[in-house]
Amino acid sequence: MVVEHVTLPGQPHVVRTCRQQGCPARVSPRRRKRKDTYSEWRAALAQGREATEAYIKLYRMPDHAPDCPYKDLPMSVHLWCRKQESQSAALAGELEDLANARRS
Repeated sequence: MVVEHVTLPGQPHVVRTCRQQGCPARVSPRRRKRKDTYSEWRAALAQGREATEAYIKLYRMPDHAPDCPYKDLPMSVHLWCRKQESQSAALAGELEDLANARRS
């Protein structure tokens, strides 16, 4: 059984935000759109620039700071990266894959 987002009585509610310091975007499984999955994201990247841009248009997180480097990554990617041993390295890899897809 997996339990997420449990707040014990008397404890403050923890709000998880984007890794970029100063970015107000909230990262939560509850805020992910239904069809936004990591596997769909990877499929869009593999299909190239047009598919990637269409995916970003549908699933971009709107509350990122304008200068946030992660603003084009959908919620599913943020959530997937949080589960990795090094979240920073995972996010950097996703940004690199996004840049490669945009060049193709």
